Formats: sequence, C-alpha cells, structure tokens
Amino acid sequence: IWHLGQCMTMLPLPDILILGDVVEDFTKDMNEEMIVVNPGNFSKDFSFSQIFPLRMKSQSCKVDN
Repeated sequence: IWHLGQCMTMLPLPDILILGDVVEDFTKDMNEEMIVVNPGNFSKDFSFSQIFPLRMKSQSCKVDN
C-alpha cells in the first residue's frame, strides 16, 4: 500500500519507541538518539523491559515463579 507510506513516517523521531508485539523481546539502539524496545509476551514467560530514559538504556527483566 505504497500510497499510504507517509503514514509510517515519524518526524521528529521519538526518544523511545515501545512496540507491543507477541514475538520475542528485543532492544535495538538505532543510534544514540533513539531506542526501539519490544518487551515480549509477559503472560508467556513473565519477562518485561525496564527502561531508563535519562540514560537511554533498556534492561530485560524476568519475574521468578
């Protein structure tokens, strides 16, 4: 759907982009100005992401059963 491509543009870029997808968790440092985080599926393995916005860092965490 190329005629709607402008809808996928985010300008200015956000500092942190948090996705909510059911795929496995990941953190991607796009550059020193932006972090992309997908915290994963909490109900599946009790994992989540802890975000430190002032340091521009993210840490994966897990709740022990």
